[in-house]
Amino acid sequence: MKAARVILAKAGLFALIAVGGLVAQQPAKRLPGPAQAFGPVHTIRDEQSTFTNQNGEWVEGPRVLVMTYTFNEDGTKQERTIFHPTGAIIHRYAETFDPDGRPRETSEFDAAGTLERRVVSSYDQQRQLTERMTYRADGSLLGRMTVRRENGQVRAESFMYNNRGDVIGGSTSTTDPKTRKSELVSYGANGTIRSQSSVVMNAAGTGEIFESSSDVAPTRREEWLNQSKAGAERVFYNPDGSVQRRERLTREFDSFGNCVHVSVLVAQGDSQTFVPARGLYRTLTYYEKQ
Repeated sequence: MKAARVILAKAGLFALIAVGGLVAQQPAKRLPGPAQAFGPVHTIRDEQSTFTNQNGEWVEGPRVLVMTYTFNEDGTKQERTIFHPTGAIIHRYAETFDPDGRPRETSEFDAAGTLERRVVSSYDQQRQLTERMTYRADGSLLGRMTVRRENGQVRAESFMYNNRGDVIGGSTSTTDPKTRKSELVSYGANGTIRSQSSVVMNAAGTGEIFESSSDVAPTRREEWLNQSKAGAERVFYNPDGSVQRRERLTREFDSFGNCVHVSVLVAQGDSQTFVPARGLYRTLTYYEKQ
């Protein structure tokens, strides 16, 4: 689970740069997959740097490799590798997509390159997800998710299985795309947990508020303000509603509209004093145009 949390944290961090296609004169085609890359991308290298205060001066540290991607020419086959700050590989993914961007199959490998699991997705005639099966390396069933759409809501039901095929846990989620609200009930050996999440426009109409809560964790609240192609402000709140910190993002793009650098400034609490916190860097190579 620790490795999974690290991977999720890295994915969320680099979602800050996945806003490409906004500044190109003629936006390039977006490739499928989590990289949210645009144009004839061949490889991506994501790195992060951290600033420290040295004798009253904020100094940027070395860039640390976080993630790499490799794409085939149409983007339907991709390899994604997650790295530990030491440079060691955590996980590697081999993914295939339909030309329209729908995920078809993902194979997950451990640091040594051994297959751990395989995820296969199925769709209906309207190209909507209907089922997602997860298999162990030996081919046995690890998990199964089915998706139904009724009365404007999306309902996903999941089950997890042990090596004998017994159900050991599962979840049911209900999402309303119109209200942008979701509810999740998950269960396992330790009992049942209920959680909720929502996305709403803030009162001033200048941004969106993301909120989540559960039976076992305090409410989390995050607000995005003044979003534009060049930057945004992100506000994190404490459970009591007070401001925990603010982040200001400034983005730079290449000619394809891919974000190549994000500068993150942070102010603690209600302070309006922003200081450098980290830099996110994306280096891309491209296939030559035919």
